[in-house]
Amino acid sequence: MKLATSSPERQRENVLTAAASVGAHIIGWADDWEVSGATDPVSRPKLGPWLRDERGPYDGLVAAAVDRLGRNVVDCLNTGYKMRDEKKMLVTYGHDGPWELDDPADENRFTMEAWGAQMELRAIQRRNRDATIKIRAAGRPKGKPSYGFRERYAALGRELVALEAEPQQAPGMVRRPTGETVVDRWFRAPDVQARKEILVDFGIRVTLFPASAPVR
Repeated sequence: MKLATSSPERQRENVLTAAASVGAHIIGWADDWEVSGATDPVSRPKLGPWLRDERGPYDGLVAAAVDRLGRNVVDCLNTGYKMRDEKKMLVTYGHDGPWELDDPADENRFTMEAWGAQMELRAIQRRNRDATIKIRAAGRPKGKPSYGFRERYAALGRELVALEAEPQQAPGMVRRPTGETVVDRWFRAPDVQARKEILVDFGIRVTLFPASAPVR
């Protein structure tokens, strides 16, 4: 639940700082590092049980940024309003005190930060689509051959940082009855997490390696 461009260590520090700023302490962590940020917060394996009230009582939610609550406005607002309606605190690093979503000014700021995250995602998707169209029109493959991929995780937090070629497999040959291949969807993926989900969806083996493992 931290800034997308920050390391797990920095994000954890930011969460602890934000919690301390309101006199709170952490009773549990919801580090969904291997889950796409586009996943509905209620459906996430670590955060979901807290939002579904399956982890027992708690007083609020602390995140490193609003965009760590979700990748779109709806997810962020749903989580924010749930905290408000249940009289629980919602705290993010960099915001002065808990969010007060009954206050129009605070609600507008919260919404704008969520909107910024959504617009950034849309911009990435648009750039990927445009690049794919240009490269295909020129008759050239996009980037390295898509012969399979493996995940590389940071040593702390197992943060997904890259996908690299693994020549034992050829996911480009996997084809749906509709004619869509895994590579077709790969080119349209907005980020690394989405690419991981595409591989899993197509039934392609995904091998996990620690960051210190040598690239084969």
